[in-house]
Amino acid sequence: MRSFLARSSPVSEVQQQIIEFWSALEDLDTGQTSREVLYRIRDNVTDALTLDVPDIATALSETSKAMCLIGGIIEHE
Repeated sequence: MRSFLARSSPVSEVQQQIIEFWSALEDLDTGQTSREVLYRIRDNVTDALTLDVPDIATALSETSKAMCLIGGIIEHE
């Protein structure tokens, strides 16, 4: 994902923060349930990168919700 985005047109600072956030999440290895949540985050962020700033804000909100779910999943694993 990073190499594709590096070749694409310049992205805003907000979009760059989202890219960095996802890059940090890529290394998590917390089991299948957590992985499914991470894939949902990835899909939301990837979709947000093609939209306007208000939609990016929505994706960030959804990402925050998903991070809360990940925290709960990790606690129970």
